[in-house]
Amino acid sequence: MSFGGNKLIGTVVLTDKNLIFIPAYGPKQVVALRSISRIESAREFLVLKSDESELARFGVYDRTEREAWVEDIKNARGLAEQRGESIQAELSAVMGEAASQWIYLAGNPNYPDSFATGLVLKSNGLALTGSTPPLLMPYQDIEGYELLPSKQLTATRIFLAGPLLASAWKKIEWFLCIRYKDDAGVSLSLVFEPISSNAVEEFMPALYKKLREARQGS
Repeated sequence: MSFGGNKLIGTVVLTDKNLIFIPAYGPKQVVALRSISRIESAREFLVLKSDESELARFGVYDRTEREAWVEDIKNARGLAEQRGESIQAELSAVMGEAASQWIYLAGNPNYPDSFATGLVLKSNGLALTGSTPPLLMPYQDIEGYELLPSKQLTATRIFLAGPLLASAWKKIEWFLCIRYKDDAGVSLSLVFEPISSNAVEEFMPALYKKLREARQGS
């Protein structure tokens, strides 16, 4: 992705107010939806423009997925326009909306492939923003979580969590495992890789607080 003329490697998250660019290293970059006047395609890239100025661009290599991004951004921008909030208000809301960024590796048979995702602590559960179809884990269904160095992720755990690519196994130092029961009552262990250290530092205490509140309220 490219923001302000700088090429970055990272993740793009669409909220109902902003497009958030989360690089592998460095601070988040934000484009308010209402500041986007035009979306153009340049080969595999989506280019976001305000009048004649380029705000940002990011690569989407599948044509169908690229068209879906355009539609989703236009719809979200239309809703943002209807709310009538100032662009500054939309930009200032990013800290409350930005998802903790991870790579889902395995664990749910409905999601056999890995993908970049946000983990969002909603009022009613933990949501994966990058999953299709969407996945929401109610807090009362989350049985526990743990951070495991790769050397402690035993063969049994790998089998329960699902297949991991050998290349991923070699490069990942540790994983986040979240255990929960799906809507059929089957216990699953989802495995995630953090995109940055901030994902752990900010997300883990917040997840613990949500789980504690859910259990105290039940």
